[in-house]
Amino acid sequence: MVQTYLAPHGQIYVAHEPMSPNDIVIPNRPEDMSIHAMFDKERGENGEWFDPMTDVVFLKKEKLKEVLVKYQHCFEYLNLIYPPAEREGWSLQKEEAEAYLANNSTPTPMLSALVAMRGRGETVEQFAQNVLGHSAEFKQLYAWFTGQQQRKYAEVVALEEYEAIKAYEVVYDLPPSA
Repeated sequence: MVQTYLAPHGQIYVAHEPMSPNDIVIPNRPEDMSIHAMFDKERGENGEWFDPMTDVVFLKKEKLKEVLVKYQHCFEYLNLIYPPAEREGWSLQKEEAEAYLANNSTPTPMLSALVAMRGRGETVEQFAQNVLGHSAEFKQLYAWFTGQQQRKYAEVVALEEYEAIKAYEVVYDLPPSA
C-alpha cells in the first residue's frame, strides 16, 4: 500500500516502503488516497514487473504523485488561516458586502449581525471592505499554490532522464507577502 512519509530532514514523500527506518508515516487522508490510487502500480502496462529503482516511468509517476500530494498539503496552510467552517459563509458575506458597497442602503442582515457579535466598534462598511479584502487574499493564495502545482507537474512531465527526475525537488513556496 502506498503511504506518505516524513523523513527526519523534513522531506515529505510517497512510496510503498519508507526510505529509511527513521521516516515517520503520515496518516493518509481521503484526498491522498485518491491520488495514491492513480499511481499505485507494481507492474508495467504490459503486466511485467519492473525495477522501480531504475524505471523512468515509475519514478516519473512517483514524482508526479509527490507534486499532487504536496499540493494538497498546501491547503492545510490555507485551512489554518481560513478554516472551512468560516469559508462556508463567505459567499453570503461577499454578496452582502458587494451590494452594500455599491449601495449603502442595501439590507445586510448577515454583515450587521457579524459586526454586532464581533464587538470591535467597526462599521458595516469597514467590515464589508474587510470581507472583500480577505476574499481577494484567499484567491491570491489559492492561485499561488495552484499555479505552482501546474508548473511543477508540467516540469516533471517534461523530464526524461532518470537522474533529472530523481533530483527534481518538489517544494511549494509561500507568496512573498504571506
